[in-house]
Amino acid sequence: MGTFTESVTMECSPDGEPVRMWWRGLCHEIVAKPQSWYQRRPWWQDHTSLRPGEGVGYVDTQIWRLQVVREGEPGILTLDVVLYRPSLRWRVIKVHTRVEPEPEPEPLESDTLETGTLLADTFEADALEISPGEGEDSA
Repeated sequence: MGTFTESVTMECSPDGEPVRMWWRGLCHEIVAKPQSWYQRRPWWQDHTSLRPGEGVGYVDTQIWRLQVVREGEPGILTLDVVLYRPSLRWRVIKVHTRVEPEPEPEPLESDTLETGTLLADTFEADALEISPGEGEDSA
């Protein structure tokens, strides 16, 4: 099974955090703070030896999870992207399934009744008549 990757152009803040992305000819605005983590690749299986200083980005890869809005499309899309080194090329490595918001449930008939009327009817049925002086402690 192969790995999905697709090239993107990324605009980053001065500290290297993605702020805007161009993918498949469309601008994608990042709408939430990007999350990042490092993932270690199985370098021991590659059998490639690197000279000191050449391994930057080879063993540990920083992955960014972005929530973006595509130009002209509703909804938020979540993507994982990575900046490959030493080529310094950004690539999409995973597109997450879009989660659509659940529709609001239809109100039940009981939810539409006026609470005041309902409570008043209940209290009338349960009302007790108390004569003056009944229930008072005698001194």
